[in-house]
Amino acid sequence: MTPTALSTLIRNRFNALNDTFFSNDELFSYIYAAELELATELDLIEGFATDTTVADQRNYNYPTNAYKIKAVLVNDKSVKRVSLKDGQDYEIWDDATSGTPDAFYEWNDVIYLDPPPDTAGQDIDIYSYNLPTDPSLGTLDIPKELHQRLVNKPLSDMYGKDKNAAMAAHYLQMWESVDKPAIRSWKARKKWGDRFTSTRIINE
Repeated sequence: MTPTALSTLIRNRFNALNDTFFSNDELFSYIYAAELELATELDLIEGFATDTTVADQRNYNYPTNAYKIKAVLVNDKSVKRVSLKDGQDYEIWDDATSGTPDAFYEWNDVIYLDPPPDTAGQDIDIYSYNLPTDPSLGTLDIPKELHQRLVNKPLSDMYGKDKNAAMAAHYLQMWESVDKPAIRSWKARKKWGDRFTSTRIINE
């Protein structure tokens, strides 16, 4: 579903298809807020990006829109995550000696490799959870199976603007008690796949 199609669906639910009280940009801002909430609470937008090692360089910027790093690979080998304190201790003890990175830590949207790579031109593969892009750019970033779950939160915002507190509260409740639990269940099913659960039958 495109952002335009979603905004049309929301307008129809509000019975405001041709209403100028809500601009398209305003509806896109409500949709973006809903996506942002889901992305940061439930880690719904998965990202992948690559960078390239620079000899003796320890620090590499987060990929665009990334807000949480899931895993880092250097030259196809996974490097372990360490705490900020441990990473800074490593810097002190290794005296910035270059080598084959086997750990990373993060600070202020920067990834630090330890030790710094001694070889330039190797791939740094970064798996991340991302923030959404602006829907006005033409895409919805949460998985397409969940697009219709983005209806109730904007409807709550619209009723709030319309000073209908009861309906705003109703749709916010639907968002919190129906949409989010359904999305959590969807994510759990995706994580575990279609594994069968075994049942032990005991004859008494």
